Amino acid sequence: MSEWTFRLAEEKDAPMVAEWVKAGLANGLIDPNDVQAGLKKNNPTVLGFIAERDGKPIVFCPAYCQLAVAHLAFLPDSRATEKMAALRTMLDGLMAFSVSMGLREIVTLTKSGYPIAEFARKRLGFVADPRELFKLDINMKLKRNPPPAD
Repeated sequence: MSEWTFRLAEEKDAPMVAEWVKAGLANGLIDPNDVQAGLKKNNPTVLGFIAERDGKPIVFCPAYCQLAVAHLAFLPDSRATEKMAALRTMLDGLMAFSVSMGLREIVTLTKSGYPIAEFARKRLGFVADPRELFKLDINMKLKRNPPPAD
């Protein structure tokens, strides 16, 4: 019977991981931008994880933290100029907070046709990622299989 384990990657794993990444880039299954995002110099919170079968590494996964903006809510009767100034102030504050925590990406979910999305793209420097978002809601899994009580 096989034993599967999960662990943090170690320095000794670096040459092996580099080969795997090189192969993934060569066959087009890893986006070069994702490799850059997985480097500590670009995302200080990145950690590498390894899943092993019987002590043999099978998969490597670099993961990093992001600041996800859930939504914005404005004072209903505020003027458009106030909203724009408020957004710039909010973004400056969110960026300062993010940098202080070692975060290098602010993300949000929106749709291109929304006015706020167009403002964020044209005036604030946000870019739409052409890939699809795949999301795992851990809360749903926890509801089905709650952790044991202390």
